[in-house]
Amino acid sequence: MEKWKYKEEYSACQLTADFSGFFKLSLIIGVCFGIGFIPFAYIANVKPDTAGMDYLFLLVFSIIGGPLVGILFGIQSALLGYFPYKWIMKKTQGITVTGKVTGLTENINE
Repeated sequence: MEKWKYKEEYSACQLTADFSGFFKLSLIIGVCFGIGFIPFAYIANVKPDTAGMDYLFLLVFSIIGGPLVGILFGIQSALLGYFPYKWIMKKTQGITVTGKVTGLTENINE
């Protein structure tokens, strides 16, 4: 049984994320930033006199360390940024999304 059922279509809606949604979004952005930063970290740390095993170590460290550092920064930004985000959303009544938006309601044993 599906959890959601489609109610009707709208041309715009206003939305505000709760803490878990804001936290998940911050983690996703942090991981993507960490993955995108891997080539720059690798290039910045490789020197012309680096030996073969050092290249491998730097590559593995960058591939593992990049997303982990991104996760840490995502957690930090979620914890520090949620309350200013909530305050701004209260002042602006949420973010307005336009386009073809479908309203969903929970499907309660129908």
